[in-house]
Amino acid sequence: EPGSGDGTNNECVKWNDKIWIAYTTQSYETGNCGWYGCRVARMSDSRVMEFGHGRSGQSFYVRPRGGSSSGSGCVSYGDEVFLASTQESYKTSNCGWYGCRVFHYVVNDLGIFTHGRLAEEAGGVYFTEG
Repeated sequence: EPGSGDGTNNECVKWNDKIWIAYTTQSYETGNCGWYGCRVARMSDSRVMEFGHGRSGQSFYVRPRGGSSSGSGCVSYGDEVFLASTQESYKTSNCGWYGCRVFHYVVNDLGIFTHGRLAEEAGGVYFTEG
């Protein structure tokens, strides 16, 4: 839920946490754009990650590579992560790890949400320091 953390307690992002991705620095609800400012990630109707007003943003689950042993504790810089828009924390029978809407980078600065098994084949994204 937006605004549930104040960003001041230095907690780490843990595996399986829900996070919001913002290009802006606001950690509060702005009057003109909503939570976290005017450039907050969401999955578009065409399953592309896009950025817009926080009012239309969405959170994503931070998952490890399916079946790996790194599914607990803090995510570290350099870790491969899979961003899922649905709550499945297991391998689904129809779409693979983490369900049918898992983010992966495709080409030319474009990333899409697709079946978990396809995201696993393509690889995740990496958690890096800003």
